[in-house]
Amino acid sequence: MPGRRTAEIGQLVNRQAVKRTRTDGCGTAQSQFRTVVSYNDFMNVAQLDDRGIVTPCPACGQKNRFLYERLADTVRCGKCKAALAPLAEPIEMSSSADFDRLVARASVPILVDYWAPWCGPCRMVAPELKKVAARRAGRALVVKVNTDVLADLGERFGVRSIPTLAIFADGREVTRSAGARPAADIEAMLEQASHKSHV
Repeated sequence: MPGRRTAEIGQLVNRQAVKRTRTDGCGTAQSQFRTVVSYNDFMNVAQLDDRGIVTPCPACGQKNRFLYERLADTVRCGKCKAALAPLAEPIEMSSSADFDRLVARASVPILVDYWAPWCGPCRMVAPELKKVAARRAGRALVVKVNTDVLADLGERFGVRSIPTLAIFADGREVTRSAGARPAADIEAMLEQASHKSHV
C-alpha cells in the first residue's frame, strides 16, 4: 500500500514546531502549531570542482578533495593528517557541468534524487536518503538535483514526476524509480544496480 508507506516515511522527517497565534470569533487568542521541515537539513556542504568533491576536515577545517576516480579510497587530511570518513550525506548539485563530471568519472554508483522544494513526497524521502548515504558511505554517493534550478537535467533525463530516484554507474543510468521509498527499498535498488553494472 503505497499511501501507507509514504505516511510512514513522512513520520520520520525531522520536525520543528512553529507557533502561530490566531484569534477565534470572540477575539480570544489561540495558539496553533504546524510542522516545518527544512529540506536543506538533509544535504552536505561539499563543493564539486573539476577533479573531485571538496569538503572540510572535521578536525582542523582544512578543505580536502575526494577525487572522483577514488571516492571509495581512504583519504587523509592534507594539513593535520587525520583520517577523513567517506562522504556520508547527500550532496546538492549546483550545476549541470558538476553533475556530468561526477557521473562520468565516479568510482562508486551515484544515487540521484530529482526533487523540488515544493514537493511533499520529496521532503518525506529526504531522511531516508540521508540514511542510505550514511550506510553506503564509501560504496555509493547520494546526490540531489533540484529540478527547479537544474531544469535542463530533468529534461535531458526525461524526469516526468518527482521524486524520481535514478542510479548511475560507469557513466550511464542503470535504473530508476518514481515516488518516495523507505531506505531499505532504496538500498535494494542500489544492490540490484550494482549487479547490473557488473554484468
